[in-house]
Amino acid sequence: MSFVYELITWQNKNTFLHKKNMFIPKIIYMIFVILTILLREVYLEIIIIIVNILMMTLILRALKTVATITFIWATFFATISSIDFLLETYDINVLFNLLYSFSTMSCGALFYLSTPPSHLRDFLGTNILTLSYSLIRSFLTDLLETLDSYKARGLETRFNVLRYIGFLYTSINIVMTRSELLEDSLKARGFEAD
Repeated sequence: MSFVYELITWQNKNTFLHKKNMFIPKIIYMIFVILTILLREVYLEIIIIIVNILMMTLILRALKTVATITFIWATFFATISSIDFLLETYDINVLFNLLYSFSTMSCGALFYLSTPPSHLRDFLGTNILTLSYSLIRSFLTDLLETLDSYKARGLETRFNVLRYIGFLYTSINIVMTRSELLEDSLKARGFEAD
């Protein structure tokens, strides 16, 4: 879970991608990456993946995050590809969709790592999107605290997915409790949902 520490602390770095004037180019790049689904070009997705990985490794130095999302995607890729090969339904569209999933996931990680919540608030104002974006960091911090408390009690989660069930249940309960407290405190300050 050390990549989560990267996710929490990386928004405060000082690279050219973290500058406030890079916010709009990052948004344009994200929109471009999302809209590449309309072009359906495999080579374009491969180029986007390479660009995203190079920016995360060379500029941001977020090696753990790159390794983690690559591992998650490779597992997903192997599973889907194996099922499609077994069912004899593997074609270029499946490959494109798998590459598209990695390009959008890596672009999202790049945006999150290089965009502090204050940039989003300055551009869009305070609304549900900027509040949700700000709460991602709080959720990740809660996740780390829960994991640390489980480790202090002797829980070892390596190589056993079933041991994560209790951890996930506890994490979801903590997030729900904190979000209810946040909702109550916002209502007390006069913020009401329409």
